[in-house]
Amino acid sequence: MSIEQRGQKYRVSIRLPRDADGSYPRIVRQVDSYQAALRLQGDMLKERDRGLNARTGKMSTAKWLTYWLDNVAAFKLAPSTLARYRQIVELHLAPAFGNLPLGKLTPLHVERYQVQALKRPRAARKVAEDAPETPQETPEKPQKPLPPLSPTTVRQHVAVLHKALQDAVKRHLLADNPADAIDMPRARRFRPQTVAPERVGELLDAVRGTRLFIPTLLAVGSGMRLGEIVDLTWGDVDLKGGTLRVVDPKTPSGRRQLPLPELVRVALKAEHKRQSAAKLALGDRWQSSGRVCVRRDGGPATVDSLSPAWARFREAHGFAGVRFHDLRHSYGTIQMAAGASPKAVAEALGHSDAGFTLRTYVHSGMDEKQRMAERMNALMGLSPVVTPEAASGGEA
Repeated sequence: MSIEQRGQKYRVSIRLPRDADGSYPRIVRQVDSYQAALRLQGDMLKERDRGLNARTGKMSTAKWLTYWLDNVAAFKLAPSTLARYRQIVELHLAPAFGNLPLGKLTPLHVERYQVQALKRPRAARKVAEDAPETPQETPEKPQKPLPPLSPTTVRQHVAVLHKALQDAVKRHLLADNPADAIDMPRARRFRPQTVAPERVGELLDAVRGTRLFIPTLLAVGSGMRLGEIVDLTWGDVDLKGGTLRVVDPKTPSGRRQLPLPELVRVALKAEHKRQSAAKLALGDRWQSSGRVCVRRDGGPATVDSLSPAWARFREAHGFAGVRFHDLRHSYGTIQMAAGASPKAVAEALGHSDAGFTLRTYVHSGMDEKQRMAERMNALMGLSPVVTPEAASGGEA
């Protein structure tokens, strides 16, 4: 920073931290007196600390979110997590914040996004109604109406926004994080619609012969996430020993080796043989991705392709409301109901906390509660058919 006299004027100059494009922008202004220059210098420093400077003034919030995904998050997140973050940014956050300069983003903008996402009178309405429009830089695109979001989903969106803004603070693009002061909506406890044990066979019979068969087997047979399933390679599978290893997961505790049910091992062995035959038949047209779950040409299957396919399948075969991720919930719930220890189930699912496993994956119903009452009856020497009158020794 400097104050220089230029003729009858005093020039105040402040050098800013390096921009995302590698340049070092400055704020330069002139006043008529040295005392005015001192006051201006203090004001300019405050302006810089608030993040309202030439650097962030040139970068919209949407542009920073895109830069953050491609250059920061891409090197820190698992592929499946990055894909989910990109979906949140591209479908929700970027359209909502539009061309609002990053340096002018405030907690009020974030709160307004929350309210609008929960009510959603129309899709992706701009929260930055006071932001200057620059259609040449970010042209408007026709958008399909989206339904209101749940409090849990809105919390996820704000969490992604918070991460991106925190990295902007680290790079001196912002003085503080506008999402720090936000009171997020209270999340309702989610109750997944799991597949009952007696319907697992029905599910596998219905999905057999489709491209969803192997992913479904792995999800309901080992509790793997869809992102882990599409990333699974044949090098991670020991067909002879009947085990597989999960790599590049969301957390270090997710790196794990899983024993496979015999049905899953046999199905994977048959799929490996089928892919080998398809490779010979297609020749140069075969894409050697090395993945367990592939397209017809050998290219890797993706979360974006399998999720819609599952949605169509569940509606057509009597499993409406069961998300693919609920197959993982089903695995955990079935294992716990069968007497597996919470620690063993947590390790199989890749959780670091067995308490989280109990809270999330075990959902008791009235049948289990009835069995709990009957166990207490047995301990107290009572039969489930004993009437209150008999238990009290006669009429009340």
